[in-house]
Amino acid sequence: PLSFIFSDISGISDYARNISDRAFTIMKKAFPGPYTLIFKATKLVPKVAITNQKTIGVRIPDNNIALDLVRALGRPIMSASVSTAGGEYIVEPQDLEKRYRNEVDLVIDAGPKISEPSTVIDLTEGNPVIIRQGKGEIFF
Repeated sequence: PLSFIFSDISGISDYARNISDRAFTIMKKAFPGPYTLIFKATKLVPKVAITNQKTIGVRIPDNNIALDLVRALGRPIMSASVSTAGGEYIVEPQDLEKRYRNEVDLVIDAGPKISEPSTVIDLTEGNPVIIRQGKGEIFF
């Protein structure tokens, strides 16, 4: 699934709705970092980026290249983790380019990176629900 990368939390409410006080507190602790937070989508989110549940993932990664790109564009970018059929994540830029050359707009080669997926937390219904335990520690 696609997620939106933001440079700071100020623009998230344009794309995510019903952000509770607890969710806001979690956002402040999680970002920037290895977390994807799930919220209900607003009407501003393109239909191609919305799940069947009308939700989106939001991220503020601890990655200066991604954050600088978002700042330079002045709006969030869509991103996805890419894995093989066997569940291994593709992290080498040349492998991504070779495999998805006709399907993505841009692959930025920032060098090889050992990548562990983000921790995914659903915040759509009040209490946080861990969807996937990844690199981010559970802190609530």
